Amino acid sequence: LADAVKALTGGRGVDVVFDPVGGEIFEQSLRATAWGARVAIVGFAGGDNSRSIRANYALIKGLAIFGCRAGESIRRGAADEAARMSHLYRLVAEGKLKPHVSHRFPVEQAKAGFEVLQNRQVVGKCVVTFEDAAFARESKL
Repeated sequence: LADAVKALTGGRGVDVVFDPVGGEIFEQSLRATAWGARVAIVGFAGGDNSRSIRANYALIKGLAIFGCRAGESIRRGAADEAARMSHLYRLVAEGKLKPHVSHRFPVEQAKAGFEVLQNRQVVGKCVVTFEDAAFARESKL
């Protein structure tokens, strides 16, 4: 991962790592950072949260590492949901936020969507659509 990222960034590395996975991919992500990068730890979907952050990466690369469990600021009342959602919708409308969708399934094939998730084939998001569903057509009458 680090070699591929460095190649894509002209040897520089990335400025931001958003890590919801943890484990080995987290360590690889640290190796792919530029000097002064920010690292956000938001979960351990990879299942291994026992690894420690190597202090030498933070020191040598000047990293700012912070963590917050996904959704925690909302649970603690520290986030204005309406303002946050308004900002996200504005970024999408402006084309500045483009989530990568690797798989799309009509609702009738939702099971296949769960299978690609289970088999770890999804890169980004897997979306189940309702455009062609019978109840969606009926609700537009």
